Amino acid sequence: MSGITAPDRVQRILAVIPWIVHNPGTPLSEIAQRFGLSKEDLRKDLELVFYGVGLYPFTPDVLVEVSFENDCVTINLADYFHRPVRLTHEEALTLLAGGRAVLGRDGSDPEGVLRSAVQKLSAVLGEGEVSAVEVALGPADPRILQVLQQAAEASSVLALSYFSYGRDQATDREVDPYSVLSREGHWYLLAYCHLMEAERLFRVDRVQKAELTGDSFDPPDLISQVGATLSGTSRSVELIGPESISWVADAYPYDVFEQNPDGTVRLVLPVTATPWLERLLLRLDPSTVATDGLSGESLNRVRSAAAQRILNRYLPR
Repeated sequence: MSGITAPDRVQRILAVIPWIVHNPGTPLSEIAQRFGLSKEDLRKDLELVFYGVGLYPFTPDVLVEVSFENDCVTINLADYFHRPVRLTHEEALTLLAGGRAVLGRDGSDPEGVLRSAVQKLSAVLGEGEVSAVEVALGPADPRILQVLQQAAEASSVLALSYFSYGRDQATDREVDPYSVLSREGHWYLLAYCHLMEAERLFRVDRVQKAELTGDSFDPPDLISQVGATLSGTSRSVELIGPESISWVADAYPYDVFEQNPDGTVRLVLPVTATPWLERLLLRLDPSTVATDGLSGESLNRVRSAAAQRILNRYLPR
């Protein structure tokens, strides 16, 4: 089970439990296949639930029961989980965010009990798609990113160690890197994978190691068009702010990065989606000036509207 952090493992377990509760007696092999796990890892996860999930004083009525019969799994929730729970607004919002994160895991049932619970909680909170501000994910390692970009430019074969969250393991493979591109604040590598014998799109922040093999390849035609299609239609955004916003150039794709004589920095970024832009603007120094590259209009209203939606969620109703 190497390569997975404790928070990731907990999130994976939380995605599996509701599905098993709703589908008791399912064979272990079927559950493992659905969630992209090995039977051994799945059994270890469920044994952890059996021995470690419950409330003080750990009597039977506050423990989660996991049973294996003929290699089939059933989970009986403790009585505690059947009692109505009174939540504060902040607790409900935290629960809603956690539920949505779990639904994003591979294998989660998009029409299952968890989806139903998330929809009901969302309705109670008065929260909808219009008011959503998404959570940012981790940026790519700049050293790995540089290796990938250089390899793509030189048509050099790469040896990658790539972590798959679905399979919960890192695999070694050789790839022919065609292009490094961006979409919604993430770097991606478009490449031919020798292991899968097909073209694949790799999330750069999941590449654990990238090394040149010394071999080269002939890139196919139309790669630039494919990369443009995958990147999506984008617009540019200009940021001018204190030196503290320089981290953006290390974390995300950019077209221009300049240091001004007055000590400020200027960044021009490609943006393909407004939710990602909202996330970014909320993380920057408030003195940062954001401008739409095409129209020249200020984007302060985008930042203000996103901040107001977050405040509205936390205000008591």
